[in-house]
Amino acid sequence: VEAKDGYRFASIDDKTPNVNVTVNGKSCTATKAYEYIAPAMVYVAYPITIPTNGWIRTVDLTIPAPQAGAKPSYPQFEHTAYKFTNMVALPEYVNGINWTNVTTDKNIDPNTTFQAGAQYSVNITIEQKSGYAFVPQPVVKVNGQTASASLDYGTVLFVKATFPTLENNHTHTPSDWRTTGMYHYKVCTECGDMLDQEDHKGGKATCTEKAKCQVCGTAYGQNEPEHTWSPTYLYQTSAGHAWICAVCKEHSTVIPHEAGPAGTPDVAVVCKDCGYIITPAKDHKHNLTKVAQVPATCLTPGTIEYYTCDGCSDKFADPDGNTKIPENMSLEIGALGHSPAERWKKDTQYHWHICTTCGQVLDETKMLHEFEEDSCTTCGYRQGDPIEANTPEKNPQRWLFLAVVGVIAAGAGIGLAVILTRKKH
Repeated sequence: VEAKDGYRFASIDDKTPNVNVTVNGKSCTATKAYEYIAPAMVYVAYPITIPTNGWIRTVDLTIPAPQAGAKPSYPQFEHTAYKFTNMVALPEYVNGINWTNVTTDKNIDPNTTFQAGAQYSVNITIEQKSGYAFVPQPVVKVNGQTASASLDYGTVLFVKATFPTLENNHTHTPSDWRTTGMYHYKVCTECGDMLDQEDHKGGKATCTEKAKCQVCGTAYGQNEPEHTWSPTYLYQTSAGHAWICAVCKEHSTVIPHEAGPAGTPDVAVVCKDCGYIITPAKDHKHNLTKVAQVPATCLTPGTIEYYTCDGCSDKFADPDGNTKIPENMSLEIGALGHSPAERWKKDTQYHWHICTTCGQVLDETKMLHEFEEDSCTTCGYRQGDPIEANTPEKNPQRWLFLAVVGVIAAGAGIGLAVILTRKKH
């Protein structure tokens, strides 16, 4: 081998060639050629052993082509001159064959099914038998089509054949509705193609909750900025009156009272708009009426039990009128808020939490499974697992007593109202 003009072979002290040479995948020896100096010309010796049984010049293989929904094939080939061999001990290598999803650039295992819309290639490792040898560039065909092949170590042939992208020619099996924050959709449970997609629609938002889609039931959009006001002035204090929202129990801007006719020793002065007693009758005695407690729920507030006087606007914590409730003390029990269960609920597509108090599915926790090695990385669901019934999970320690202490004016004493509320996580 002679170097072209402007090039020289690597050498030691310009005498001994220092060149790595391979011929047909085999390492060879490079020595000084004739009387030329080493950098100009080298002599390469490549030993060729004539196989006793003959050369392998062609390799013609037949393997079932991928079909959507089918599993990979790993046929056992029998040939006089060569055999299939596994060069690595991995589960995706069977009978010297492994398949690759070209679309995702990942090897697939024997239990994986071919997916429509993806492209696949088969990789086959062939080793020559004793007494036979591959020619440097054998002609290799898979299913009658020329395949790529490379010879390694002079004895092992690596074959690769790539098949056309699989067409979606099966009848779709639609899934249940799946959802995101913006839209819902269905996919084919066999090939994964998206079949239907549309924006969420319908439902009615309130000042505390988003609208729920009439198709898939997912909460979407924004809360309704307008409150649902009471038809009468249910909020009344000495400062004025206001409407109360039927949903969130907040009150509107307080409007000052407007006194009606002047009172007498026996008749109180009341607001002509709301009926609030501005000035009680001079000689009136408390005649108390019980107002029952309204329990709070996860989403709506409630009120404590108390007593009202029909002759004035005072409120009391007891039926005898001994413990007056200060006007600036709220009678409201705040909405409890949902308490998510610790365990995930799940089906074949989603996992979610439910509220341990009311059993409601918490939409904000509902998500699609994300599988890794057939197991959801979030909830642990494995494909094929039985689906649990969606039964409520009650939390036995969800209650606590909150003592609200109202300090009574003029040193009359201390009134104690016990409010039952839930312990939040």
